Amino acid sequence: LDRMDGKHGDDAYDPLFTGINTVSPPPVASVGITLGEAIKRMQTDPTREHLGDTADAKYVMTFRAMKEVIGPDKPLASITRAECAEVQELISRIPANVSKLKAYKSCKTLRDIAERAATRNDRKMSVGTVRVYTHTLSAFFNWAIRKGLLTVNPAVRLAPAKGGAEESRRNFTVEEMNKIIAALPEWSDNGALAGRWWVPLIAIFSGMRLGEIVSLGVDDVQVKDGVDCFILRKTQERGLKTAGSERIVPVHPELIRLGLLQHVATMREMGEKRLFPDLPGDNQDELSDLFQKRFAYLQKSKLGINEPGVSFHSFRHGFRDALREAGVPIDATRALGGWARSGGVEERYGQGTRPATLARWLAKVQYPGLVLPAVS
Repeated sequence: LDRMDGKHGDDAYDPLFTGINTVSPPPVASVGITLGEAIKRMQTDPTREHLGDTADAKYVMTFRAMKEVIGPDKPLASITRAECAEVQELISRIPANVSKLKAYKSCKTLRDIAERAATRNDRKMSVGTVRVYTHTLSAFFNWAIRKGLLTVNPAVRLAPAKGGAEESRRNFTVEEMNKIIAALPEWSDNGALAGRWWVPLIAIFSGMRLGEIVSLGVDDVQVKDGVDCFILRKTQERGLKTAGSERIVPVHPELIRLGLLQHVATMREMGEKRLFPDLPGDNQDELSDLFQKRFAYLQKSKLGINEPGVSFHSFRHGFRDALREAGVPIDATRALGGWARSGGVEERYGQGTRPATLARWLAKVQYPGLVLPAVS
């Protein structure tokens, strides 16, 4: 309209365009932080230090795939949902436990692994595992949004849906536990391999995770509030699954009757730092992995307990059921098992259940029909 009136046509009528005319250069888009920079910032974020090592470990595969598919130099804000889907698809083509398979040791990239896997019959990751990695992918972008680096999560609701036929874990039956306990003398060389003897028994009567038990130190068994307890704290040698995993678990009367405290005293007199120095492995992950493999061989190949969903973790499921049967209150149950609280306001008050009180409830945990070793 200005030009029809003989004007040059570059007058600005909206303050937003003040100083802009037909010969102005186009605006330069700010690329912001790159994917690689964002990943490094998340890994060193001090506000995430309270999370366990297990939480960080879940991001290793996700970050590796993102760097391969998207590239570390890609501006974070320009990552698309299609690229996120490609990351997910690459992860889903990786075999389960690939780091333990010799056939892939020479592969330098995940794409190399996926290509080699396509020519083999190795078991792929389960849908549940792929879902976990997809959740970490989405969680990374949610973290970036909280930090003001993004406004939209391109991986939201990208995880595969849960199917009805997925394998679920179950607890050991009393009959199965009796078979395991009966096999412990031979499996442990009549107690000479103390770890093989005590680790399953501790799992039965404490519900502790395998990694928590095999990494116990002599100093992790202490007297608190007048009762003998396992003290589970995050250390340089031991990581814990969640913040709630830090806890005090009284030693069950049956473990005391069987002589666990005498074993602790013996290890202390010998100057040992680890409660079970006979277990192979230099760190918590190695200790857990090697014990799990040996126990799985005993359970499946020697004892024939080979149904889907049954593993060492089944002891923890059985302990939870035993707590229910004993009528243990939910707050004491969560404290003993290290399970997350419900988040109710009332649960943020007070210091929690005393060890002496936990010990009284724990003493009620029993397994009718369970046959324990005789004490000489």
